Amino acid sequence: MGINVKRMIAAIIDFFAIAMAAMIFVGVFTALKIDRTVLDIVYSAFLALLVLFKDFVFKNASFGKKLLQLKIVKTDGTKPRFIDLLLRTLTLVIFPVEIILVLVRNKRLGDALAKTAVVEAVKQG
Repeated sequence: MGINVKRMIAAIIDFFAIAMAAMIFVGVFTALKIDRTVLDIVYSAFLALLVLFKDFVFKNASFGKKLLQLKIVKTDGTKPRFIDLLLRTLTLVIFPVEIILVLVRNKRLGDALAKTAVVEAVKQG
């Protein structure tokens, strides 16, 4: 399976993982009978944090990337910094453009800006 296919599958897995976490969050806070306005604000912040920090969960890989044995590296092969991972994630605001770029150029705008790449994770040991 090619890396672009793995990236797309990883993105779908991440979407469903974030959706599941969000549903659990809403269920818990709804059961606590929190004011709807407060719930909306807290939920929006929670969802934004889940999306922004998804690639920090498993040392430079989201849940989906980890399952498919992918990781994020700098284009020079070094480990990406916090700001690099955050920058590549911020471009997801224009998600449709990102999908087209991966399909056409094999690289997301976020990867180009942060000078990162998604590669196969090499198992050690």
